[in-house]
Amino acid sequence: MGSDLISTETGEAFFDGAIPEYESIKRIATGNAQPQDAMLLLYLLKFKTPKEKPVTEEQIIEEPVKNNNITEPEPVKKKADGEAFEMGNSYKLPTFDEFLKTIDGGFPSEELGLQAYDLFKNRNWSALEKLFKDNNLNGNWPPNRGAVGTTNTTLNKGSTFDRFGGWVDENGNFQDKGTFAGKEGTPYTERALPKGTDAKPYKRYEVIKEIPTVSKGEIIPWFGEKGGGIQYELPASINDLIKEGYIKPIN
Repeated sequence: MGSDLISTETGEAFFDGAIPEYESIKRIATGNAQPQDAMLLLYLLKFKTPKEKPVTEEQIIEEPVKNNNITEPEPVKKKADGEAFEMGNSYKLPTFDEFLKTIDGGFPSEELGLQAYDLFKNRNWSALEKLFKDNNLNGNWPPNRGAVGTTNTTLNKGSTFDRFGGWVDENGNFQDKGTFAGKEGTPYTERALPKGTDAKPYKRYEVIKEIPTVSKGEIIPWFGEKGGGIQYELPASINDLIKEGYIKPIN
């Protein structure tokens, strides 16, 4: 029957005497369909229904998303090492006014202060130390509390530091009112301490309660030593930190 309905040359339907397709559609629509009309319906569905072209892999990859509301997620930013405990990730140089305040007794003239600050900024340490000695400035101690630059940090529980200093009192108890310490393991020459300091007691300490507001700095080359190590200026003396339960000596 199918061969009688469809021409293999043209693909057109012949419904018993070449009845036009719309006549069969009309009969189907009005409920008067005849047997051959069913074949017409199948023919229309199979041969006349437009087919969508399959989506190729190239289209999936290359065609952009048309929904403008879709955006790429922001990359997750990671904190740099130490950022959670330090105010910034680099040492801060003092301003001129801050520099002046670190000099015990100040400068005899603004001109000398500006000269010293210029040497400081340019890291001309030998000339700066000579200037201090020649003018008897700051008890010959380095400016800016001995640091090139500083940053605020927190010494966390379990961290350690060490120090040269202190004495044994008449009762045999060790005392230390100093507030400066070094990062444990810093070579002596990098601490830039006055001559003879290495003869003083050397002590190591462990932090047992977090110590905030510690000034951490790079040590200025001074006293004939190369400096460059790391120093901590603590918010209280060694004695007080032990008494208040912040640190304990390491045997």
